[in-house]
Amino acid sequence: KNTNLSNFPLLHLVFSFLEANYIEDNESLFRFNYIHEFLNFILKSPNWNSFFIFSLSFTRGNKVIGLITSLPKLIVLENCIINCSEINYLCLQKKIRSKRLVSVLIKEITRKLNSIGITQAIYTTSVAFLESFITCRYYHYPLNILKLFDLGFLKSRSFLNLQKIFAPRIEIFKPKNKKKISLYFGVRKNLIKLKAYVCFRREDFFHWFKTVQGVFYVIFLSFRERENFKISSFYSLPNKIIQKEKKLFLFVSYWYFGFSRVSLNLCFKKLLQIIGDLGFDIFNSLGSFSKKKNYKTLGFKKGNGVLQFHIFNWKKKKFSNEENGLVFF
Repeated sequence: KNTNLSNFPLLHLVFSFLEANYIEDNESLFRFNYIHEFLNFILKSPNWNSFFIFSLSFTRGNKVIGLITSLPKLIVLENCIINCSEINYLCLQKKIRSKRLVSVLIKEITRKLNSIGITQAIYTTSVAFLESFITCRYYHYPLNILKLFDLGFLKSRSFLNLQKIFAPRIEIFKPKNKKKISLYFGVRKNLIKLKAYVCFRREDFFHWFKTVQGVFYVIFLSFRERENFKISSFYSLPNKIIQKEKKLFLFVSYWYFGFSRVSLNLCFKKLLQIIGDLGFDIFNSLGSFSKKKNYKTLGFKKGNGVLQFHIFNWKKKKFSNEENGLVFF
């Protein structure tokens, strides 16, 4: 059935379902914890509709046992604009995963999208599945090293020697409405340099580049002159510790998007300061936009996690990390 997230009881059912059944790490230590505000922000983007969110539930009750979501987007792949859908949150309750209901969810969301003329879909996996056109590795920067070590996230004590970085030359400013419009065109101009990216319309920009406390943060940094600015954004996705008696959370931040007219390393230094001040335990970034040597210079550690980007019903051509501007939640 269609799931209307504007109805808070339904939103809470989706939250409870994902909290108990969604992505875990290989050792079953951590699970993503998508809070209500996060789901509201991600799934209720401009022009959203309950038609794009499909869930399975028992006829006797409203308990959610399966979920799949789609988010229509304009994706640019090497100068070709594709009207496709981002498929996400494909999940089934653990007890019924042997019943082969995944195909039911995929067929139904495909039927819905085809009925409105969308025939391509883009999705990500953390394991090798078919042939991906982009493969990105995660890089980690630990902020609360003692907590990460105690929880088992860090296996080595070598991180204890990691020095804190400071960037005193940068100030934060809040742009006015006219400045935001110029930032919109600045984002579009920088995305054109990449081979794969989301084509932001104006209403999309004002949705995806606004600060929502506890969920999504947009930082505007300036360097001496206001013309030398950087827009940088990241989102919060806590990890719930599964194998602990008490409810413990690892507060994780992920880089979303950013561009700068000056040194990218200098901007990352200030951004890491801000994230640390907000109380996050670790900062993660996909190996996109920037070259590997930039992460090594800043002290990032290469992670074990790999994200595979796939596209359905489109001629595939592989792109490198530096050419990728796609980031999914």
